[in-house]
Amino acid sequence: MQKAKTIQGIVIAAIAAICLAPLASLIVPIPRTALHGVEMKYQLPAWSLGGFEKGAVQSKTDQWATRSHPLWAWSVKAMNQLTYSLFGEVSLDYRTSVQGGNEGYLWQPMYLRSFNRVKAPPRRVIKSAFSDLRALQDFLGPRGIPLVAVINPNLLALYPELLPEKYIAVQPRESSYEAAQKAIAASQPRIIDAFQILKARQAEFPFRFFEPTGSHWNDVGSCLAAREVASELSRSWSEEIPPPLCEQYRLEMPPKGPELDLIEIANLLEPEKLYRAAPYLTDHPRPTLRKPRKVLLIGTSFLFGLERQLLQHGIADSTTLLFYFRQSRQSGQGNFRAYKSKSLSAQEILSYDAIIVDANVAGPGILGYGFLSHARSALGVSAPKREERRRSEPRPKATGSR
Repeated sequence: MQKAKTIQGIVIAAIAAICLAPLASLIVPIPRTALHGVEMKYQLPAWSLGGFEKGAVQSKTDQWATRSHPLWAWSVKAMNQLTYSLFGEVSLDYRTSVQGGNEGYLWQPMYLRSFNRVKAPPRRVIKSAFSDLRALQDFLGPRGIPLVAVINPNLLALYPELLPEKYIAVQPRESSYEAAQKAIAASQPRIIDAFQILKARQAEFPFRFFEPTGSHWNDVGSCLAAREVASELSRSWSEEIPPPLCEQYRLEMPPKGPELDLIEIANLLEPEKLYRAAPYLTDHPRPTLRKPRKVLLIGTSFLFGLERQLLQHGIADSTTLLFYFRQSRQSGQGNFRAYKSKSLSAQEILSYDAIIVDANVAGPGILGYGFLSHARSALGVSAPKREERRRSEPRPKATGSR
């Protein structure tokens, strides 16, 4: 009987200690671990009768008690690690932002709908995007400002073998990328299709162009895209730019920060077990340009690596990156700041030596994220002549019965 009471007392004391840990942590420092991608700073809410009656105080107190609990972050990591060790997945929740794939790779479910062709492509949007691109290229090119458009890859599109079989449910319909190819053939803008470039070059390298722990192309992958961009800028500026030496690299362990973003979001107890040596360029030949070049980039986070290549190779002296045309950062330094797209004037657009826009192969129709239509309006650029002519031609009269 005494032994049972002792055990009962120990259990009650343990439960009380766990429950009171959030309050105790306000006085006694208890070891914690950080979670990436999750808000960790929660304040104990101020008490008020009105808030109590509405339930707001109780809800915020419950949230504070959970998130401020010293063991909560550890429990999240422990559960993620257990799930990954047993099932090869980070989470059994289909709404997770990162998931485990084949061969030790992590992948982003945000690309799954495109991979499976869940919806028909927005053909009109895609056609309009590449028509706007061609019109702006025709306007800016003669003014010495190349407008470079890049279609970047994603892991699932480039390496479908890494997606577990249970997620594959490809629908028998045209993809957005296939619709974009038709729109490009119709408007004939200049495009750097980095997706196809990397796909064609893959067999020449002993590694993939994505790291198992990262969401974007690695240093060699972004270099191959930058080489094509450099060639386009060299032609437009009439200046010699040494091609980036993408074949000269060394493997480094552990990988650097840009190649670890997915493993950070996965919040595992033992993330190092997924690390693999990643390739990094060893040489960065730089051109001797007539003047410092200022480049504007608008689009996705794949531009981070491309921007870094332009700066490291001296192709751009300074850069402005408009992230999704909503946030701004200068020359890859510091944090992004909120940006009002309507503030981009015609004068500012024309002040750059080159403009680079991008979109992912998963959704090419969003190219430039609103920049193309905004620039056309700001610069007063009309539609391509062949489209104007098509609209001005009288429609043929219908014949026969309905």
